[in-house]
Amino acid sequence: MKAIKIAVVIMSILLVLGFGVVIYTISSRVSSGVGSKEDVSNESVSSPDSQEIQSFPQVLLEIPAGCELVASQLQGDRLMLRLGGNRERGCQQVLLFSAITGERLGGWSLAAPTGGTD
Repeated sequence: MKAIKIAVVIMSILLVLGFGVVIYTISSRVSSGVGSKEDVSNESVSSPDSQEIQSFPQVLLEIPAGCELVASQLQGDRLMLRLGGNRERGCQQVLLFSAITGERLGGWSLAAPTGGTD
C-alpha cells in the first residue's frame, strides 16, 4: 500500500511539472509573438530562381456570365485558375498563367456535348 501512495505522489508531481512546462511554453510564445501574422507578412518573397520579381501591368481576365472562380493554385512560377459553372456557357475552364510576368500560358476548356454519341 505504501508503494502505491509513493507512485501516486510521484505521478502527481510529474503531472504538475508537465502542466507548468506547457503553460510556460504558451506564455513565452505569446509574449514573443512567434507565429503571428506580422511574422508572415514581413518575410521576403522570391521566385524559385532567387530572382527579383518584376512588376507587370494588371491582367484582366474576363469570365463569361454565370461563371465563377472555383479554385486557384500557385506552384513555382505558375498560377492555375479553375473556373466553374454552366458548361454550355463555356464556364468549365482551367487557365494557366506565369506568376512572374502575368502572361497567359495556356488553358483547357470542357465543351458541351454536340449531341452525337460514339
